Amino acid sequence: MEIPVDATLTLVEDFLTSHGLTGPGSNDMKPGVVMAIATLLALKEADYQAHPVRLILVTDEKILHKNAPTKETIALLSKGAVAGFNFESADPDNSVVTGRKGGAIVDLTVTGIAAHSGKEPEKGRSAVLELAHQIIKAEAMTDQAAGKLVNCGLISGGTSENIIPDHAHTGIAVRFTTKQQGDELLAALQEQAAHPTVAGTTVEMKVATKIDSMDTLPGTAALLEKLQASARLLHQPVPHGKQTGGASDAGVLTAHNVPTLCGLGIMVGGAHTTHEYGLVSSMFDRAALVATTIAHLD
Repeated sequence: MEIPVDATLTLVEDFLTSHGLTGPGSNDMKPGVVMAIATLLALKEADYQAHPVRLILVTDEKILHKNAPTKETIALLSKGAVAGFNFESADPDNSVVTGRKGGAIVDLTVTGIAAHSGKEPEKGRSAVLELAHQIIKAEAMTDQAAGKLVNCGLISGGTSENIIPDHAHTGIAVRFTTKQQGDELLAALQEQAAHPTVAGTTVEMKVATKIDSMDTLPGTAALLEKLQASARLLHQPVPHGKQTGGASDAGVLTAHNVPTLCGLGIMVGGAHTTHEYGLVSSMFDRAALVATTIAHLD
């Protein structure tokens, strides 16, 4: 069963192909929205009714849904789904993503005791010194071979060179390959915060925001095979699956046991630069590919 892309979108394709698609924002994520809508229109045109299909558009993924219940909303709306498809932009190697890293932003705040560093140093407890211990321990958790990354990218503290500082802070980016790794890293950061090295200081650890890793589930391989079969049916090059580093909301679905494929969007280059571009022809090929795959779900 071949699912055609809506004829109206063919006109859009012709326009975009002739005019090109370049510049900031041209590949992440606006084309993905167009592709998702094209997929729905194709399924509607084919009178597809085997499964209900739900489109979720998200506006705050880049800041990991900080200060918003977006992850909970995605989880609720995708409950019971047989499959998930994420139109994140794709590499120009005809790949689709079967696994992604997750990430978290962690705040470590150290409280010490201020004192004059010349007259009464014995009364002080340095928050900056404790922060230094915390940073060294945190960065030591990095294991690039295993896909675990901890980066203390922001630091602040103290008020003057001659005052023992009573406050200090670091913002930490944590990356992990699996949900288990993420849980272990956050637990380790919490444990070290509970046991400061500098006596008289206290450390508060707070997870500012977190996005789950996109784990490869038992059903992921079967879903990829269906996508590949659809590519053959459409006489398209057969895509291959791969793991990648950047996080996405596909992780929310896999965390709730929904087999998911990601990186199904426009094939791109120069992401997040002024010379960002997208291969327009891939938009409509992949919309047809996803629609055809949905049509063949059990």
